[in-house]
Amino acid sequence: MDRLRKSIEFQKCFLECRERTPEYLMEKMECGRHTLYRIVAMLRANFDMPITFDQEKKVWRVEENKKSVKFPYIWFNPRDVLVLLALLETFREFPFGMLDDGIEPFREKLEDVVRSEKGEMGELLKKVKIIPIGYRSVPKETLTLICQAVALNRKAEISYKDRQKEEFSVRVISPIRLVRYRDNWYLDAYCHKRGDLRTFSLDRIDGIVILEEAVKKVAAKEAEEYFAESYGIFGGKSKERAVLKFSPEAARWVSSEMWHPKQEASFDKDGSYILKFPYSDERELLLDIMKWGDGVEVVSPESLRKSVRKKLRRALDRY
Repeated sequence: MDRLRKSIEFQKCFLECRERTPEYLMEKMECGRHTLYRIVAMLRANFDMPITFDQEKKVWRVEENKKSVKFPYIWFNPRDVLVLLALLETFREFPFGMLDDGIEPFREKLEDVVRSEKGEMGELLKKVKIIPIGYRSVPKETLTLICQAVALNRKAEISYKDRQKEEFSVRVISPIRLVRYRDNWYLDAYCHKRGDLRTFSLDRIDGIVILEEAVKKVAAKEAEEYFAESYGIFGGKSKERAVLKFSPEAARWVSSEMWHPKQEASFDKDGSYILKFPYSDERELLLDIMKWGDGVEVVSPESLRKSVRKKLRRALDRY
């Protein structure tokens, strides 16, 4: 059990009781006294948890008069809990192995809050279903270590396999945030090898080691501009502006979709739908355009028209 999971187990011990003996904590966390002290030090330093040791009673205590530690489910009313339970149940349908057994204690306590006023939850939770399509499996250990690096603001050394060249490279990165995009996990980070911001697909990480060194700080505005300006998962400042024209039939669906945060849309007199937005990398954009077949035309730029034309010709040659 890594330090992050042990810290979670430590906090669980105080959900129902504000005082715990060292022996109780060591038994629940399956660790020794020195590990217990290290976890306490980490929670104090990184999360400002107001945990103290009472020398007279020989117990660890979470101070109730401080506001730096919250157990969020306490604040929710039954209506809020219903929504949370439905969300937790839908997460169970995803096969990324992120929650596993850790979800049960939280779920059980939420159900206790609701049961007193709303009865059993089973029927409600059966009415929500999510069907994941096109997801890529991420090893549980990889996701756990990435989460730990993000939570602790620590650099990490990863072995990363490039999807285009199928080549491995070892990189030191400063994690910024986890991203769940189109049923897959990504990591926005500063790559010290490239000296720039990058997005890494977690399924391409073959190995990871968390380093003791703190992450390189990246200004929120700089990160937002880099990761939000481009199209899809590819980052970078926009270089081109796409103008797409969808047929009136395709417009019935596309007009309800969000392709880009900065998109501009309008209808022609004939019912065609015009969509405009910036992008820097056309790879993902090409895939999204191609799936609409003859229902879309790239108006500009010419470079994007040329790329679509080339792909259509190659596809036609296969038939």
